[in-house]
Amino acid sequence: RYVKQAIDSILNQTYENWELLVADDCSNDKTRKIIDSYKDKRIKCYHNSINMGYLKTWNKLIALSRGVYITFQDADDWSSPNRIEIMLDFLCANPGIAVCGSNCCRVDVHGSIVADLSFPINHDAIFQAMPKHFFFIGSALMIKRIVYKTIGGYNVFFDRIGAEDLYWAYLIMEKY
Repeated sequence: RYVKQAIDSILNQTYENWELLVADDCSNDKTRKIIDSYKDKRIKCYHNSINMGYLKTWNKLIALSRGVYITFQDADDWSSPNRIEIMLDFLCANPGIAVCGSNCCRVDVHGSIVADLSFPINHDAIFQAMPKHFFFIGSALMIKRIVYKTIGGYNVFFDRIGAEDLYWAYLIMEKY
């Protein structure tokens, strides 16, 4: 339902040197047709021939990515036009930091904001609150490739049961 909006929000980024890896996971609607309608060379399609589920598809796409910095966008997400630029500028200006995230809003099907999620932005505040509070949303993160090379992707134990992002973030917190 939102895949076009999600892709368009990446196409409209102020930072333009990116690659977008997209996979249709054998949906039975028009998702694949929508994805394939884009002709931008920065969009790379890796459609699944069988339904693999979110976690395994995510792991497949991150393994195929080539960038030094990696960020995420789910099919029902929208990114503000300067999201990638802001996060990339932050990581470049702070070489000792390997992961950053952004605040976000949750919206209803009509586009009305139903929750404004404002997380602490200070490393110590975030770290001290863990694990009681979890301040990460997978699709609002940017990581350096070294994080993926060191930690790996989502643990397949969590396939189709959830909490893979919690576990992954805690592994990252231990190292970075």
